Amino acid sequence: EPGREQIVKTGDRIPSFSVTMNDGRTVTPADLAGAPSVIVFFTTRCGDCRRLLPVIQEVHEQRPDLNLVCISREEDETMVNRYWADNSLTLPYSAQTDRTVYNLFANGGVPQTYVVNSDLIVIATFDDRQTPTADQLIELCYSR
Repeated sequence: EPGREQIVKTGDRIPSFSVTMNDGRTVTPADLAGAPSVIVFFTTRCGDCRRLLPVIQEVHEQRPDLNLVCISREEDETMVNRYWADNSLTLPYSAQTDRTVYNLFANGGVPQTYVVNSDLIVIATFDDRQTPTADQLIELCYSR
C-alpha cells in the first residue's frame, strides 16, 4: 500500500488507548508502565501475521511475565477466537472490529509490532517486511 507507514516510531511514546482483552482485563498505557511490553496489531487472514503469531506465542511461553498486547484489526471475537483455537494459541488478545486503536499507531499494513520499554517509549518496531524472532523480542525487552 503506497503511503502506508507506522505513525508511532522508535523513540516515540505510545499513544493513549484502551482495549479489553479476551480475559476481561482492560489494558491502557498506564497498565503497561513500569515493565517492557510488546504490542502487536494483526489480522488472522494475513500471511505475515500468521508467521508472526507463533513467534509471539513462543515469547509468551518463555516469558509469561512480559506484557503482550495482541490487537486485531477489523476482526471480531468469533473470528479471532476460532483462529486461536485452531492454532493452539494462548496469547492474550483484544478483538477490535474497527481500526480505531490501530489508526493511533499505523495507517496501513499488518502485522505491526512495537517493543515498548517501561517508560512507554517505543524501542523497536517491526512491520510486514521483517518478522522478528522470539529471542530478538525478548532480548530487546530485557537488555536495557
